[in-house]
Amino acid sequence: MEAPKREMTYTQLRIIAALVMLILGFIGVIVTDIIKDGAWKYWQFLCVVYAVMSLALSWHVKKKGWKRSVLTIWHELAHWTGLIGAIFIVSYFVGVGLVSRFIASLLTLILLSLATYLAGIYIETTLIFVGVILGIFALGIAFTAVYLYSILLPLTVVAAIILIIFIYHTQKKTHP
Repeated sequence: MEAPKREMTYTQLRIIAALVMLILGFIGVIVTDIIKDGAWKYWQFLCVVYAVMSLALSWHVKKKGWKRSVLTIWHELAHWTGLIGAIFIVSYFVGVGLVSRFIASLLTLILLSLATYLAGIYIETTLIFVGVILGIFALGIAFTAVYLYSILLPLTVVAAIILIIFIYHTQKKTHP
């Protein structure tokens, strides 16, 4: 006998979608930190992935009421198309040299954060949380880019002092 197929519950689908979005967003933070100019393409790609995931989640949730669902999907499709249009404008700014690829990455992340947050308002409330976290990611990237050396220099000095004290005390114990 074959085991009956068990369909994924709405809650499980919401959690999986949110986790995947957050993990992909966090990977974007790492990519932005490591390859500042290369992250631009990643964030563009991620906007499409988020749009597809959001639309799929919405379709799954609303597939019971077909007429309402089709109208809602068109609204949501227009929402995500607006995001892609805004990213196209940012791409134009990069192309003409007004904005660097790093700044374009941050702008795209902010646009994605806003689009995801707004999608959370009328599609699925879990996306509100994802949008807020993406906004925090953008702040973190900007803070790190501006204050990295201001943070690392004192940390390095403190680490060096701790290391010197540790070595001094270790030497003192082994050679009284």
